[in-house]
Amino acid sequence: MLLNDLIEGLKDMFFTFLYTCFGCICELIDFIKEIFYMLCGIEPVEINGAKGDMLTSLLGSDSVKKAFLTISIIGVILLVLFTGIAILKSNYQEKQSWAGALRKSGKSLLITLLIPFTVLAGILLTNTVMSSINVAMNPYGNTAHPLIGGQFLSTIGNGCYIGSEDKSVVLSKVVSGELDYKDVSLVKSYFNIQAMNYLIGILGGFVMLVMFVLSSISFIQRIFDIILLYLISPISIATIPLDEGNRFKVWKDMMIGKILSAYGIILVTNLFFLIIPLAILKGDPSTYYDGMAGFLAMKEKYPELRTIFHSDQGSAYSSEAFNKMLLPHDITRTMSRVGTPADNGATEAINGWAKAEMLVDFRIGDAEDVPAAVAGYVKLFNEERPMCCLGYMTPKQYREASLKRDPRPLPPYQCRHLPTVAYPKLNSMATND
Repeated sequence: MLLNDLIEGLKDMFFTFLYTCFGCICELIDFIKEIFYMLCGIEPVEINGAKGDMLTSLLGSDSVKKAFLTISIIGVILLVLFTGIAILKSNYQEKQSWAGALRKSGKSLLITLLIPFTVLAGILLTNTVMSSINVAMNPYGNTAHPLIGGQFLSTIGNGCYIGSEDKSVVLSKVVSGELDYKDVSLVKSYFNIQAMNYLIGILGGFVMLVMFVLSSISFIQRIFDIILLYLISPISIATIPLDEGNRFKVWKDMMIGKILSAYGIILVTNLFFLIIPLAILKGDPSTYYDGMAGFLAMKEKYPELRTIFHSDQGSAYSSEAFNKMLLPHDITRTMSRVGTPADNGATEAINGWAKAEMLVDFRIGDAEDVPAAVAGYVKLFNEERPMCCLGYMTPKQYREASLKRDPRPLPPYQCRHLPTVAYPKLNSMATND
């Protein structure tokens, strides 16, 4: 007894240490994520008393405005010079007239005036769209900025929840930060930390940490590149009359690329937390309990009855988690041979009838209609529709007669000819398609 207590104590210390390491990694990720969100414009910052995204705040700063104004004046001077050169060249080239050079000069001047508004509008639009995508792809609700640590805990702890509250509510609170994932004692009250998948948690945390660090560096470079491109835009625009706008096209492509670049990390992060939970939940016993709750409750109500659970060899039924779930309930497991549904002929036949009559002959709107439709079909099958092979009794009547030792089996030859019988209940449920 003392040895067992000692072993359990050591196990608890070991897994507490593992979870503490996991929590520290996640805390560091959340810290870098806040910096990353500020750099990419999802999280607002305050600069010189004005609150907004970092890039537009820097572009709107006094120093950048003065620099842009100065370069714009230089660009206008160059535009006049390049327009004069273009007019002189038009005298020697039949393809271009002096009127065309003047039109391009006017176009360049208009673009110079519109550039500040266009660049700021593009950045604001991109930040808004990415913020919406970040929220929409959040698998844990409408939390605007979910904690990475909370998402990791919800992912690796989904299958080992032991709390009394609704699991989905607790997971949402963990992701939003209402419940502190760094508080080990609090986490222990909701999750079995010894059953968590620390391989996914710790290794995935390191991968996410590296991604955020590299992306943050990329965004810092992006901010400097966009500011530089913004400042030199008047020079590129001034060359339009001279080179048919080729330099301006290069500038435009670079600016659009920089504005849209490095947002892949946001999509990758959200995809990670969409895909990984599905892979982990494949072996989560709780997902099977939801569908088996009624069956197991019936088994507990009649523990003296010998129970055999027969199935095919599907991945869900052959999984270790599913069979461990049935083991405490004294349920014998049997499985059909591969490609041999006749091994479970009775159940396979009922499934076939149910599919043919419910899914083909009846209208089921969505998943919410299925439980009521199945319950209605079971009642129809067991209690309302007579069967030829049971002497035109319903299964319920036949069972009751059998219990009274008064069965009325029908001779085999009488089962060969099925009479046409109208079943009002069945006809009322059928569609008119």
